[in-house]
Amino acid sequence: MSAWFWCRALPQVILRLVEAFCALVAFSCAAAANKAAQALDVYNWEEFLIATGVIALIFDISFLIVYSRGDRLPPSWAARVPVIELTLSAIWTLFFFIASIGVATLPKQYEGIPIIEPWYYGNARGAAAFGFFSCFAWGASSYLAFRRFRSGSPSGPMQYSDI
Repeated sequence: MSAWFWCRALPQVILRLVEAFCALVAFSCAAAANKAAQALDVYNWEEFLIATGVIALIFDISFLIVYSRGDRLPPSWAARVPVIELTLSAIWTLFFFIASIGVATLPKQYEGIPIIEPWYYGNARGAAAFGFFSCFAWGASSYLAFRRFRSGSPSGPMQYSDI
């Protein structure tokens, strides 16, 4: 792995690490909040946020592996990476936005129900907040992937002569 590729992919690497952290915190808080809300017989938005966060974490790790092997990818794969990255980033931005809105509205619906533990509200608010943070990070990744897609270069808008 060359240091040149890591320098060129540094914004994407930093964003993927931020996304992984936010997804980890969001689905951890949602899992803790979900334990308190399982007794109720309603659709639970926390489960959607948990699934979205776990799959997002897997995607982030996969993209970090692709970034680390970027200069050794076959040309046919390297040409597909920006399209795949753009598609997944846009879809996961939407998923995190929907899940975060759903989780953010739950504490208001559960007010006054004696079954819900008091710490549920803090976990639900934390899950919603980090879900929105993750949504913004995935949106920034979508923007960077769109720039890479528009430039036509699998490695990004920068060229070797730009250094």
